Amino acid sequence: MPRPTLLRLLAAAILSIGLVAAAPGTSSPASAHAPKAKGTTNVLVVQLYWKGTTPTDTTDYMQQVITGPNAWYRTVSHGKYGITGAVTPPLAVKRLKCSVKNKWTSKMAHEATKAAAHAGYKPKHYGRLVVVVPCSMKKYDGWGQEPGHTVWLFNVPPAQPVVPPTKPAGTKETTSVTNVGPATFYKWTFTWPDGSYEWHTAGTLNVNPIGRPVHEMGHNLGLDHAHLLKCTKNGVAVSFGGHCKTIEYGDPYDTMSSTVVAGSFSAYRLLKLHWLDGTAKKVKKHKGTFTLSPLEGAGGVKTLEIKGHKRTYWVEFRTNQGVDAPFDPAQLGVLVRYTKPGSRATWLVDAMPGSSRAWDLDNHVYGLTDADQSELLPGHTLTTPEGIKITTVAQAGGSATVQVTRPGHHKKHHHHKKHHHKH
Repeated sequence: MPRPTLLRLLAAAILSIGLVAAAPGTSSPASAHAPKAKGTTNVLVVQLYWKGTTPTDTTDYMQQVITGPNAWYRTVSHGKYGITGAVTPPLAVKRLKCSVKNKWTSKMAHEATKAAAHAGYKPKHYGRLVVVVPCSMKKYDGWGQEPGHTVWLFNVPPAQPVVPPTKPAGTKETTSVTNVGPATFYKWTFTWPDGSYEWHTAGTLNVNPIGRPVHEMGHNLGLDHAHLLKCTKNGVAVSFGGHCKTIEYGDPYDTMSSTVVAGSFSAYRLLKLHWLDGTAKKVKKHKGTFTLSPLEGAGGVKTLEIKGHKRTYWVEFRTNQGVDAPFDPAQLGVLVRYTKPGSRATWLVDAMPGSSRAWDLDNHVYGLTDADQSELLPGHTLTTPEGIKITTVAQAGGSATVQVTRPGHHKKHHHHKKHHHKH
């Protein structure tokens, strides 16, 4: 990890995800109840093309909509959950309006189910339906029933070849390769003599078809979006206070957002899915110091649960392990999110407000955005609106030490009651 005194740079990521969304209450041939997040879900991927047009057979590629998310889910659930299934060849249906309104998504699901049954498949034998629709949406790449059993993927492109970046003059190059199921993630780091560096990442199957299906299937499991809380006070970025707004897809660490790297679900979501049972520590005392293990590692305490006023805070520690391996280490560390009663969404708190770097298009070097650097650095304290202080005392590759202090904590004073004796 680069020293905090050095300029930390990265190049634009090669891959990106378009907006993805939930479709609460969308009617479909499947039940709207969330599937159990354990064992194996049988998935039927139905490729559609409009009658009168020429289909593109991407069956081998679309098979990775199953194998890729299966590897991802098996990794983050520590083997508790995965998917299997089948992919149909392109099936012709009458042209439908490309819309995410319930009327049209229901028709897409109905036509896909009917076409699959006509082709010899038995849709009722599958626990999830993925409809691959041959049209483009302006705002959405995918749509998922929340909760439910149906996913719609719009205009899935073919896999793009990975092109290594050009090595800047005067830099030292280091590379790494990480495999997650059928996906291969590449990372290039170019370091200048002064310690600043430029970071590039790419994946053969990072976003398509892993990130989008994982996100939409997350909606099927009852998960909502991963937001970012962005606040400014007198024109200065702050963690809390002043004018705040929610950035719906703003959490760069959680695949339930819109991210370049298909990172792990946050600890709160993993707990909701019962994939982290027994690894959460409820902070009830006025003051305490705790050791967190990496979210994607094995064993240990993975998150702190801190009750606040109308909010619950969740503290986790992220490192380059598992599906988080492609992240720039400068982005990772102790993260703080909160949840609200009655909502399935999460809000990432920017513990490094105003940390964005300037863009230098001429040199193809880009600064980490403010959201990309939201970790709570060692020696820093985040104070919540309730006055709860969360401090990263120290962190190393294997653990992070976090101290939590609630307002009103003070040293105990012993009062000696005076006794008056009658004479």
